[in-house]
Amino acid sequence: MIGIDAHSEKIVASFIEMHDGVEGKPRNLVTTVEALEPTFKKRIQGGEVAVLEASTNSFSIASRLNAIGIDVRVVTSDCLAGRQRSDKINDRIDAENLARAFISGDTQLVWQPSPKFRGMRDLFFAYRNAVKNATQASNRIWGFMNGHGFKSPSRGKQKKLSTLEKLLKERTWNADEKFLLEQMVGDYEHAIRQRDACEVKIKEHVAASEDMRRIMQVLGIRFIVAFALLAFIEDIRRFETAKSLVRYIGFNPSECSSGTKEGRHDMSRFGRHDLKGLMIQGAQAAMRTGKGNMHKWARHLCVSGKNRNLATCALARKMTVYVWHILMGHPTPNAAPDPAFVRKLSKLASELGKDALEKLGFKSAKEYVETVSNTIYANKKKPPELQTGPLASA
Repeated sequence: MIGIDAHSEKIVASFIEMHDGVEGKPRNLVTTVEALEPTFKKRIQGGEVAVLEASTNSFSIASRLNAIGIDVRVVTSDCLAGRQRSDKINDRIDAENLARAFISGDTQLVWQPSPKFRGMRDLFFAYRNAVKNATQASNRIWGFMNGHGFKSPSRGKQKKLSTLEKLLKERTWNADEKFLLEQMVGDYEHAIRQRDACEVKIKEHVAASEDMRRIMQVLGIRFIVAFALLAFIEDIRRFETAKSLVRYIGFNPSECSSGTKEGRHDMSRFGRHDLKGLMIQGAQAAMRTGKGNMHKWARHLCVSGKNRNLATCALARKMTVYVWHILMGHPTPNAAPDPAFVRKLSKLASELGKDALEKLGFKSAKEYVETVSNTIYANKKKPPELQTGPLASA
């Protein structure tokens, strides 16, 4: 068993042999990221199992070591929390403790995405960062403008930019003010271009992916959410039940009780916070406009006194369950294309443009919408067991 403590430049590995359940003396090696393969080939035999904590470069290191015959397992980054002493922390000890924790079964494995889905995750992170940068740049601009007595314009990037161009021409700014404003506008335009470029790539993925199109049947799930869900789920079969997907995202309930004192029952604070946030945003939109039993049920929770945020999370949980059933290929309540789903497909096709659709083999947006709808709903009848209940007419 090999425990690996990896950094951006330095890698420390600890090799622990077990003989009849007795731990041998650890053998340690130190190398660099550049010399990873030659060092491990020289010092470690193929077929060994190595364990590595999840970090920014863990998937890259794992794939490189897997290629030379070492079976690398990536585990959660908190597995050493109860094994460290404050006066004994270094890379060698961490590598040894990591190997011992894996041997004793005190670690939780992390899914290692394939190269394709790693790229999709990187694209989602790039989009998310571009959105964050655009928001920050916009806030800086209008903080500056408000400080000079101007009212912020209504939402919309084109409205903001046209207002700025008008103010730059009409108002006499001194040299420093004009310089700062031009810099902030340039930052905002650059972030917007990055966001739009990432969004186009995401839409191309969605248009070509059958699974992404299918989960857009769920009201509240559009292009970005569908793309993000598939980028992180990758293979739905790794989630044996819908509850396991719910737990992965973080919509499972939590409890904190001790002795005779009953604690709070709340939503888990663990899971993928990026997916959780997207699903909650989708649930908020679905709660406002949805007419299905699932959405009526969520609104009834609010009317009956349930906290609206909890009701929104409950709806997001049901939407997650629905996504799991769709990806597993189970019969779903929709026996015919929902108008909202058709509008999503139409908007997707129109925003992609004629050239992108032709690359996918479609002559027009209408043909794309009809083909996708017929593929999903061809000869589809609603099963009797799904004609009622909170998922019906979702």
